[in-house]
Amino acid sequence: MSATQRVVIIEGFTDRAFVTGILKRLGCVSLGASGQPPPLDPWKAKVTGGQHAWESSTGAFIRVVAANNDDLEKRVRVFAATAATTPTEILLVVPDSDQNPGDAPLPELQRRLNEMKKFFTGVADVGPRAFSSTEIGHVAAGVWSEQEPGADLPATQTLERMVSASFRSVHPARFSEVTNFLTSRTAAPLPTGKEQAMALMAGWYSDRYSESFFEAVWEDAAIATDLERRLRATGTYEAFERIAA
Repeated sequence: MSATQRVVIIEGFTDRAFVTGILKRLGCVSLGASGQPPPLDPWKAKVTGGQHAWESSTGAFIRVVAANNDDLEKRVRVFAATAATTPTEILLVVPDSDQNPGDAPLPELQRRLNEMKKFFTGVADVGPRAFSSTEIGHVAAGVWSEQEPGADLPATQTLERMVSASFRSVHPARFSEVTNFLTSRTAAPLPTGKEQAMALMAGWYSDRYSESFFEAVWEDAAIATDLERRLRATGTYEAFERIAA
């Protein structure tokens, strides 16, 4: 069998930490370790530059790419263009929705998929969240999106909003304390959408710091169950199950 890979593209390092929690939950094993040489991909190249390497329970190689404020579609174009020499069997792109609360995520997923299709040939739709192509057999879009209402949550649908909503549901007392703190600040700056998540980190996960906090939330069994439910509501968890199979 020829060497191949499965690729997940997300926006930044906090997203990458969150994906770490998902992949661990799905039985994948990290191929990298602090203080050790970079892991190698199936073509014996070092996995570096904001990328992480994983192995699924069946031995498939998984590459997680943090675009780090770069254009996600630019990263998609790279994997489409190099498919002949470094084949990718599954490509999953998961950005923040950035929509208003209450907006259905599916139209945004379809818009993003349509934008990606221009980089491929032989395109055929595979349901509303994915397509197949000549270059890559399965290209899918997931999304960090949470439609739950609430003025005490970030104003747009993002990873931070989803995590905060999960805390509010699972640990309401903690979330109430965070809300009280945020509303009592003197000369508070304009909101960025990260306040709730970072206050939760400072209150209960300060030893993990801001990035690792998004992995640590998966270590709380009740939050992990709730997050999985929210991700299944948009079809995103199923997309990760395909990556991890």
